[in-house]
Amino acid sequence: MFRFFRKMRNTLLSKNKFTQYFFYALGEIILVVIGILIALQVNNWNENRKIKQQAETYRQRLLDDLNSDIKYIRLRIDYFDQVEHYLEFALDEMGKPKANTTDEKWQFVLAVFQASQKWDFYSSNATYNEIQKSSTLSYLGNPELLNTLSFYYNSATNQLQTLNDGTQAYRDYTRRVINWNIQNYIWSSCYEVGGSHYQKFVNCSLPPSEDLEIERTYNVIINNKEFIELINSRISIVHVRNMLYGTLIQHCENLKDMLQKGE
Repeated sequence: MFRFFRKMRNTLLSKNKFTQYFFYALGEIILVVIGILIALQVNNWNENRKIKQQAETYRQRLLDDLNSDIKYIRLRIDYFDQVEHYLEFALDEMGKPKANTTDEKWQFVLAVFQASQKWDFYSSNATYNEIQKSSTLSYLGNPELLNTLSFYYNSATNQLQTLNDGTQAYRDYTRRVINWNIQNYIWSSCYEVGGSHYQKFVNCSLPPSEDLEIERTYNVIINNKEFIELINSRISIVHVRNMLYGTLIQHCENLKDMLQKGE
């Protein structure tokens, strides 16, 4: 084809047909421009197709992350339901002491300590953070979806962190009044930890050779009426925390629905 155009150009020049050569040259320029525009369009189409494919990959990864968040939030709801149960048990005993045996007093001391445990939640945000650094964000969905994603990952989960400070006074007191031997026994026999997404309370018996220390600890705590205020504060925070966890699950389910619809 190029040989044909070259031959035509040479023929027009040799016959001094300058007007015809001008229009020929103009047409050749137009063809080149059209070719470049088509090439650019094809390149843009390919790039958009790649970005859309990447966006679909991110969409599925976000869905997987949200499903993981829901799973781990529910584990924490069950966990803090048990913490609340320990606190209610301790509050009832503080109001009207009933423990007579060492074993009963151990159950109280154990409940007081277990109620101080923490298990923070952090959303699975690696995919969302990766999206922020790419050009695919606008391909995920409409502004409502993008705003909802931003709220969940940047604001909603952060509300939980504001509840951490309110537990510190309770934790400090329990760890100060319960000696290390008993704390160590609780960690080794009454509690399981395995990574950031596994914590579990374990039923355990009275620690051996610690009867006198349990009696002493029970008496110190039960006679500290100010401890009731710490329990009330802690139980309120735990209750609000679980309410927020329930709200987070609603956010996750809403985001899943929007992502699945491609909104």
